[in-house]
Amino acid sequence: MKIGIDLDDVLFHFVPAFLLYHNRMHGTDFSKDDVWSYRFWEVFGIARDEALNRVFAFLGSPEAEALIPVEGSHKGIASLARDHELHIITARQEWLAEVTHGLLERHFPPVFSGVYFANHFSDDRSGLSKGVICDRLGIDVFIDDAPANVLESVRAGRKILLLDAPWNTFMDPIEHISRVRSWDEIVGAIATFDSERSER
Repeated sequence: MKIGIDLDDVLFHFVPAFLLYHNRMHGTDFSKDDVWSYRFWEVFGIARDEALNRVFAFLGSPEAEALIPVEGSHKGIASLARDHELHIITARQEWLAEVTHGLLERHFPPVFSGVYFANHFSDDRSGLSKGVICDRLGIDVFIDDAPANVLESVRAGRKILLLDAPWNTFMDPIEHISRVRSWDEIVGAIATFDSERSER
């Protein structure tokens, strides 16, 4: 199967590292549990453009080059790569390509067939939905943590795995979307999908 995998907060801990940076730079005291939405401007109570500028400032900082992998992701990727074609599909912008490839090269084996940048929040309107990218690649299973991304990626015949996080707990069960709480559960769910396919 072709599997699409989000980067931030699925492969790497983005929100905790961003909040440490934000708290230091802006004198705040936010924790991961405070992030009830990925719309940081709503969480911080500031203008949208200011929130985006703070995210981009973090992504351009040395801290963004030192993100640590989500627990179990290395083992999970190694397991999935044995039988599946893996693609990274990230909301990040193209200007972060070098940093992003560097992170992947430092922490994961070279098993990804491609890294695709959706360019979300870009000024030049070059952004794509992750659903469109999944469609173009023929993705069978898509793994993400952001509600908007999973909802726009639902298609008949495509399985969606929503990695549990404070900013997606409000989502009710939806057909084709399964909530998972760890990389062990991700690998187990995909093994189940494989079995279901083989029985058809």
